[in-house]
Amino acid sequence: MTVNRILLTVIPAALMVAAAIVMPGIEHWLAAFGTTPQAKLMLGRIALALPYVTAAAIGVIVLFAANGSVNIRRTGWGTLAGCGAVIVIAITRETIRLARMAGSVPVGQSLLTYADPATAVGASAALLAGVFALRVGLKGNAAFATRPPRRIHGSRAIHGEADWMKMADATKLFPESGGIVVGERYRVDRDSIAAMPFRADDPQSWGAGGKSPLLCFDGSFGSSHGIVFAGSGGFKTTSVTVPTALKWGGSLVVVDPSSEVAPMVVDHRRKAGRKVIVLDPATPAVGFNALDWIGRFGGTKEEDIVAVATWIMTDNARTASARDDFFRASAMQLLTALISDVCLSGHTDEKDQTLRRVRANLSEPEPKLRERLTRIYEGSESDFVKENVAVFVNMTPETFSGVYANAVKETHWLSYPNYAALVSGDSFSTDDLADGDTDVFIALDLKVLEAHPGLARVVIGSFLNAIYNRNGDVKGRTLFLLDEVARLGYLRILETARDAGRKYGITLTMIFQSIGQMREAYGGRDATSKWFESASWISFAAINDPDTADYISKRCGDTTVEVDQTNRSTGMKGSSRSRSKQLSRRPLIMPHEVLRMRADEQIVFTAGNPPLRCGRAIWFRRADMKACVKPNAFFRDSVEKQ
Repeated sequence: MTVNRILLTVIPAALMVAAAIVMPGIEHWLAAFGTTPQAKLMLGRIALALPYVTAAAIGVIVLFAANGSVNIRRTGWGTLAGCGAVIVIAITRETIRLARMAGSVPVGQSLLTYADPATAVGASAALLAGVFALRVGLKGNAAFATRPPRRIHGSRAIHGEADWMKMADATKLFPESGGIVVGERYRVDRDSIAAMPFRADDPQSWGAGGKSPLLCFDGSFGSSHGIVFAGSGGFKTTSVTVPTALKWGGSLVVVDPSSEVAPMVVDHRRKAGRKVIVLDPATPAVGFNALDWIGRFGGTKEEDIVAVATWIMTDNARTASARDDFFRASAMQLLTALISDVCLSGHTDEKDQTLRRVRANLSEPEPKLRERLTRIYEGSESDFVKENVAVFVNMTPETFSGVYANAVKETHWLSYPNYAALVSGDSFSTDDLADGDTDVFIALDLKVLEAHPGLARVVIGSFLNAIYNRNGDVKGRTLFLLDEVARLGYLRILETARDAGRKYGITLTMIFQSIGQMREAYGGRDATSKWFESASWISFAAINDPDTADYISKRCGDTTVEVDQTNRSTGMKGSSRSRSKQLSRRPLIMPHEVLRMRADEQIVFTAGNPPLRCGRAIWFRRADMKACVKPNAFFRDSVEKQ
């Protein structure tokens, strides 16, 4: 790559200088083609300008030939240097010529009146080529972009005047002091490499990415929640999760399906004085009791127990059949009864009041479980427990078998010792998170999330409720950075946090692959509209879905453009041509343009503001972030190459 850069810089200048040096002297040869004195004089003058015009033409041709190259800026600067050298050569030669005839100039006449017009024309051509080369050197490939139709603003904008947010306004809306990294403050579509595809392993395709200031959200407007949509392989983790984990200063809960984020940022956050906990099934010694927050800070134990039971059961935002709904509701009531028995009946030690104990009680053979339920009904100290157990005491065996099967299925993940240890341990408590000095990384891979979403729901639900029940009595805000959140399925507590989380110190940043994924999890268009209405900012990047592209195009709005039209007509008396200007409607960005956006470009929507088109803060492009990140198996090569 270094050799290519040198050649693209040197070759244009060398060719131009060679043309300016070698070609002079051809005026006699070219003048010989004239048949009259006037023709000979004209050809001679053309020959005097031809070396410099040829040099300028070489420079322009090289610039157009290099269009699309990643190093075109170097070609532009090399051509500019060549143009400067050609102009210097022309001025030097003309100065020497005039100096020789200085003694023969009549008194009262200026020596400049004898300057050669042909040389001046040639130098002017080199100057114009130099101006174009300067434009290419500054803008790169963008210098060759065709000019779009002129947008109309004000009273003439009859079809709308939608426009992109200016970067000055974006800086005020997303100051660099914020903790949630949204993107970078530059327009990718106006960068010199805009016409090239983004390649993570090719720094030449990055352009201004990694060098521009950050755009960060400080939670100062709206609900404080954010939603990110980016397709598979769309740099979600590298542009949102990792940068935010490096910059956020408060408590942090991260769903890390690839188990890559924690190893990269844990040292950085610990150096900042944070207590970092990684919940990983591979290290079951680290865990917490998912029931330790029940009944504390104003919440009743009964309500909190029901909440835990709903997290364990797979919920669905869509309406199920009556039969399925009956068995699901009955299974949840059975779980509620068993959790209540462990927490409220008074016969279980506090240290044993865990979900592991609940699963052990449930996993007994069906006849023994029915006997246990009868004993609970007869001996429990809690009326709530008795009321929930009563329905199962005399239930028909066939019906109870269906309920029992559903409950066992939903708690199956608790039979895995390493999974049960995560939510039944004692290495830390939910109070640590609410105190504002603790970060938790939930390292559950996609297979676990797919097979046992109840595990992640219990973990996240416990953390959310532990903060929610404190009624705002927390230190700072807690950010829940939920990657692959659709894998969790429908989680009602997230809707509660969405609607009321701001005043309770909860901020959500949820990452989806597509709008369809959100609709599948939360029940269609009506449900997703609630999320869009409640989000402070919504980001779209790496879009491959035409429906999503169409939504983005419509949301960006329409603009009024002035279009030149030319009409030609032919008749018996000849032909005529007329030109006119017409105001037309055009979307600010068309769906096909959304689909063609580079992977490091995004569109961000906020309520009451124009759409923001900006870069993405991909961490391995930024020197400040690379210095804080510890390489791992996924990104070691990227870090070492830079």
